[in-house]
Amino acid sequence: MRRMNRRIVAWIVLCAVVVAVGGFFRLAALDRKAVHHDESVNFAFTKRLLEKGKYAYNPTAYHGPFLYFAGLPAVAIAGFSKTTLRLTPTLFGLLAVIMLLLMHPQLGKPGALLAAAILALSPADVYFSRTFIHEIYFVFATLGMFWVLLVGARNGKPLPIVAFWIFLTLTFTIKETAAFGVIAFGAAMIVAWLSRYLTNEPEPLKPEYMLGFHNFNYLLWAIGLSLTVWTLLFTSFLSNPNGIPDFFRAYLSWFDTGVKSKPHAKSWTYFFIMVGKYYLPAIPFVLWAMVRGIWKRRTQTLFLLTVALVTQVIYSAIPYKTPWCVLVIGLCWVVLAADGFTDLWKTLRYPALQITVAVLVGIGLVVYGVASYRLNFERYDDDEGYKIVYVQTLRDYEKMPADLQRFVDASDEDEDIPIYITKGAKNPGRFYLRNYPGKKQQYHDLPDVVDFPIIVTRSNEYDELNKHLIHSYRSETYPVFPGWWIYLLVEEELWQRVHPEETTQ
Repeated sequence: MRRMNRRIVAWIVLCAVVVAVGGFFRLAALDRKAVHHDESVNFAFTKRLLEKGKYAYNPTAYHGPFLYFAGLPAVAIAGFSKTTLRLTPTLFGLLAVIMLLLMHPQLGKPGALLAAAILALSPADVYFSRTFIHEIYFVFATLGMFWVLLVGARNGKPLPIVAFWIFLTLTFTIKETAAFGVIAFGAAMIVAWLSRYLTNEPEPLKPEYMLGFHNFNYLLWAIGLSLTVWTLLFTSFLSNPNGIPDFFRAYLSWFDTGVKSKPHAKSWTYFFIMVGKYYLPAIPFVLWAMVRGIWKRRTQTLFLLTVALVTQVIYSAIPYKTPWCVLVIGLCWVVLAADGFTDLWKTLRYPALQITVAVLVGIGLVVYGVASYRLNFERYDDDEGYKIVYVQTLRDYEKMPADLQRFVDASDEDEDIPIYITKGAKNPGRFYLRNYPGKKQQYHDLPDVVDFPIIVTRSNEYDELNKHLIHSYRSETYPVFPGWWIYLLVEEELWQRVHPEETTQ
């Protein structure tokens, strides 16, 4: 009894450490990184939703509605800032770590602990948990699908079956790539069914329970609730009925983007390299799981392996690739690694061997954590050293709003001073210039005359803009990311108020 109590205490302590470390990596200095272009876009939608109560799903871009509604409480309570925008994705990222720990009855305690530790420290998961984009929500919902499906496939009870359909629906309200999940999970269910009936080994996993087809009442409840959630979110709680047909139209535009888009096209090997680099601690146990699962024809292992392989293949086959998509691919491999590590732990049997493996894994996780810290707290805008950093706004850009405020303070109009923002400067500019009521955003053709005391423009627009200026301006430049500069143009008289030591040129 005393030995059992020690094991329970040790398990609780280790879980607490993993959650605390995951929380630190996600919550500490949440405002350190500059706002990314996509964060600025998502900010604009959220701001409109908060201030005007309006949101309409756009089938041509910007993904699903979940992010905007989920992020609303934090900004409604505390206003807009980098921290409030990123707080909700950060919490969902931490919930994913906790969810892996809660999956210990299905994955085994050793495996669940390892998987949670990998996700808690993962440079990629931490990076995008600290970013106001859709991806970490997608990871959370996909992991929820894994969890409740494995639970439901064991007991066939209604709650996990309904929860699976809800989590599946949430993936569609987050990103259109949820369709890939349907293919991957569907293929895995077929493999699990074949494995179940081709092996003589007793398996707790019953594929016939996975979707609730064994009980028609369960299935009706699950589909009914899921359709309700889907309808409410895509119609903006019934205020935008066009959201329903737009959901289906989106797949036409995203098919063109995924297959034909060249700006983000990358080699088919891209995500294999990314998984190897950012989920390295999982790889040895993935290999163990693959060998043992095929050899022993273990239904659960084969199910998890199929999901991971199909997900990897689909994302790798599509030319359009962005680094944050590696999160859901990596998650699938991490869950498989959990299954493999538990099997390895049981196979070792002898405490000395288990301790040796635990020490080696612990050392590996420490090195992994150090790498994650360097990326997320020191080199978070280094897109040359880290593939996960992708057109991230450079930290020196944030000198621009600080300099701008000095000119605003020196003016006679304070925050009401007219500020002209050209199309190329709107992101991430509109987040940083959100508190200036006098700003005007020109997203189309330039007017014949641009007569503003302060102008914010992109480097490739400067020459054309210069033809429309009727006053003398001074300028300062700030990097957004390599090859993209922002110009802050200030009328000569206002410039002199802040820099009286400079003579007119």
